[in-house]
Amino acid sequence: MSNPRPAKKKVLEKELLDYKRVGFEAYGVKICFETNDQGVFREIKRSLPGLFPGNFKDAGFCLCESVYRVRKNPRNLFELIVDGKLDSVSPETLTLNRFLLTLIRLRVAERAVGRVFLHAGAVAWKGKGIIIPAGSFRGKTTLVGALVKKGALYFSDEFAVLDKNGRLHPFPKDLSIRSGGNQRETPVRDLGGRAGKRAVPVGFVLLTEYKKGGSGNLRQITPGAGLLEVLSHTIPIRYNPEFTLEVLNKTLNRAIIAKSFRGEAEVFSERLLNFFEKHLI
Repeated sequence: MSNPRPAKKKVLEKELLDYKRVGFEAYGVKICFETNDQGVFREIKRSLPGLFPGNFKDAGFCLCESVYRVRKNPRNLFELIVDGKLDSVSPETLTLNRFLLTLIRLRVAERAVGRVFLHAGAVAWKGKGIIIPAGSFRGKTTLVGALVKKGALYFSDEFAVLDKNGRLHPFPKDLSIRSGGNQRETPVRDLGGRAGKRAVPVGFVLLTEYKKGGSGNLRQITPGAGLLEVLSHTIPIRYNPEFTLEVLNKTLNRAIIAKSFRGEAEVFSERLLNFFEKHLI
């Protein structure tokens, strides 16, 4: 009985020749992407630099830490394969592409060399960073936008990026502003604001979320209590816990840490900046 494996291997090798490939590096992490669909390739290649503003460079398709593949199969379904394992299947590319880009951004955030990524909004005020750790749909972008309109320098509405000394670095992606169930990517200049260009020391860590009728009163807490709350928003904590905790401790021990249930962002942002200036370190 003949062995079908050599024939199958040849088919696979021929199929792989049809793939278009791109490799890149961001924050010291090397990622490769490949696909046999021309439309998917154009869209992902166009979108990749915007995932990592100011920290993206092309790299050869080799020595990558992770390989993401989108395969259009004979049934015209799109398979997302991550490091050789099937992750998901979709009949269309729009949702798949968004999911793929999210996975890539999170992989870099998890494994960034010499950086700790927090899921947080971030601005700078009078030379000091303000970090607002929070999950999705908790009003980070709305509050960051309000602070930017009052003159704060924009750093990010998604990630606070800290170096080994606990300094905050810009991650100035367009703001993801939601309205009427839709999301629009909005450059900070459209809000009349400016993006930060240089790293700054962190002066304030704010733990807050929107609550209708919230008082907006700010209550200071200890670095230890702050650490317990910030950990759930810290992306590399499982991948590189020792370095991550070292950075978080440096950051939190030098900053004001406060909690609040806030009301409308426009009103609360004024209270926040006044509180920060009063307690400025």
